[in-house]
Amino acid sequence: MIRLLAFLLVAMPLYLHAQKGMVNFWAEFGRPTGEFRQNTDAVGIGFGMGGYFSFDKENLFYLGADLSYDIYGKSFDSDGFYEVVTNNNILQFHGVLRLKPSTGKVVPLVEGLYGFKYLYTISKLKEDLLSSPEAIKTTFHDIALSYGGSAGLHIPLGEKNTALEFRVQYLKGAEAEFVDGKSIRQDGIDHAIANPKRSTTDMIVFKIGITLGW
Repeated sequence: MIRLLAFLLVAMPLYLHAQKGMVNFWAEFGRPTGEFRQNTDAVGIGFGMGGYFSFDKENLFYLGADLSYDIYGKSFDSDGFYEVVTNNNILQFHGVLRLKPSTGKVVPLVEGLYGFKYLYTISKLKEDLLSSPEAIKTTFHDIALSYGGSAGLHIPLGEKNTALEFRVQYLKGAEAEFVDGKSIRQDGIDHAIANPKRSTTDMIVFKIGITLGW
């Protein structure tokens, strides 16, 4: 095993240099499922990016990583002088193994993913909703292991290695504590009362984006 890892560390950068790669930028919509859905009716809306490099001569297999951000709940409170805006967020990072044929007018793709999701809540103190925040604080956060798979379509656009991509991901998530827009409220401006929940964090995520290849 050690010899294999040493070989990959030496040989892979030289081999990847001659192979195709791609970057992907997308918008996404995420829906909690299972226990996660039973504990929150919020949905995630966000964006992300990823990069992948082929490691075989046929450009069939790709290794890479995805990073995405979603906001899945927002709440407001006011004492008549200041506004408190609370956002609930998910940051997800996954290593990706992608299987995608190199040619075709409409190319199917499948992926395996393994990584983590970071759930956190941020409150911002403002004079009004349109002003810049005067104070920002993270009021709650937790991290959970995340893994799963996805399937989609890669649709080339013209002859410049640009494509439209549609993907649907199912991500199993380990247990985490979290809040959403309905489980946190301000008790005055300087104090927040959270009613955190704990469950697994499974999600289905729908993505649409543009891929640039070389």
